[in-house]
Amino acid sequence: MSPRFSHVFQFGQRWLNWLNRQPPNTVRPVVMQTMVKIMACGTSLMGWSIWRCPDPECNHEKRVKFTCKSRSCPHCGVKACLQWINNTLAWLPKVPWQHITFTMPGEYWPVIRANRWLLGEMNRLAADVVLTICRDLNITPGIFTAIHTWGRDQKWHPHIHLSTTAGGVTKNNTWRDMSFYRENVMTMWRHRITESLRKHYYTLTIPDELKCEGRSKFSWNRLLNTHYKRGWNINLSNILSNITHVTLYLRFYLKKAPVSLSRLKHYAGEDNITLRYKSHRTKKQEEEVITSDELITRFESHVPQKWFHIIRYYGFLSPSAPMRKMLTEVVYPLIQQDHEFRTNKKTRYF
Repeated sequence: MSPRFSHVFQFGQRWLNWLNRQPPNTVRPVVMQTMVKIMACGTSLMGWSIWRCPDPECNHEKRVKFTCKSRSCPHCGVKACLQWINNTLAWLPKVPWQHITFTMPGEYWPVIRANRWLLGEMNRLAADVVLTICRDLNITPGIFTAIHTWGRDQKWHPHIHLSTTAGGVTKNNTWRDMSFYRENVMTMWRHRITESLRKHYYTLTIPDELKCEGRSKFSWNRLLNTHYKRGWNINLSNILSNITHVTLYLRFYLKKAPVSLSRLKHYAGEDNITLRYKSHRTKKQEEEVITSDELITRFESHVPQKWFHIIRYYGFLSPSAPMRKMLTEVVYPLIQQDHEFRTNKKTRYF
């Protein structure tokens, strides 16, 4: 039997021991539900189906245990990712694309973690940057975004992956090519995030790491102004004309679980676990030895809230009726692409 990710939490009652050490009412309910699902995934607790040979003289049967289908489960996440990619590629316009990664200063990361509703705000602001640039050119692009809360070392690192068509539909229903430039995108993104954190000061939960900076509106604005004067790290890809490149980007950067079993060199038997990842700094494979408690702490921080949409669509990819009509009646005829939409819940594209 192949090892499962749940063994990390079950061996030596690591999950229960970690849970007992947490302060009361600090573990989110969705984390509890997700951990129960992951530990029951692929076991008899989830139930099973029985498959029998059609030959009445054959007594052979096989039990196939059900999986948890949690989006945070590394095992179920792989299958869900492949299904989502296949469904998405069936209706994505086959035009040039450009990918943009939006990040922010590390000092803001604890604020996002203490106020998880800001993740949705980040998503909207990133899309608004691209929509504003296109609006000035009188075109409507197609955009989809993915919210990531982890880096390659699985630490808390909230950022946005955005994919946009390298062009869009004009008011005359023609197609116009365009590209985006780092300095322009970075300036607009920095301004929007700073103003959002400034506007929501009185509704924010200030984390312990920033108690001094957040003790007053004046000190908070001073922190924001300090980082506003600095350049932020925004990564823009080259324009991708091949749909295969888009597929690879979708597979490796968007819809996937935060922790992969293949990255854990030692996943059971010891309290210390070796995590493998490719460092952004050295561009090489590195290893970090962490305790099981630290791994659980990193993992639970990335579990999204229930019903929270990781993938979101904007522009003519938006699920709103006018934008969907533009996609089907304007975009597809312009690029001479056939399309087919499925409406059942398991494979719906919007």
